[in-house]
Amino acid sequence: MTDLPVITRKMQRVRANLRSLAEPVVDTTPGSAEFGLAMLSIAAKLKRRRIAERTPRGWADAAAHGVKCGRKPNLTARQQREARKRLIEGEMRRGSAGGYAVSQAMISRLALRIARYREQ
Repeated sequence: MTDLPVITRKMQRVRANLRSLAEPVVDTTPGSAEFGLAMLSIAAKLKRRRIAERTPRGWADAAAHGVKCGRKPNLTARQQREARKRLIEGEMRRGSAGGYAVSQAMISRLALRIARYREQ
């Protein structure tokens, strides 16, 4: 909302104007710039607010219908169990990572979960 007036002023300094044929409210010619851009920025702000309100509801509805959001795991549950077992038995993280074609960071996260579980 604050960017539009700044951009308009910069355009006016270099004597450039913008007028949309499709959207008559988009007009930066002197006299009508402030009104049209104020309307656009208010509309954008309201749209952002509606999106922010609807997004959590959409996630909740999806979860209620059994939809899982996010990336699919790189390792299946069985592979995660096997990797944890290999780590507990003392295999190096790099070796486990190579065996499953995943990053060493992924195996490190599994190791971290093992450590947290042991602390409980």
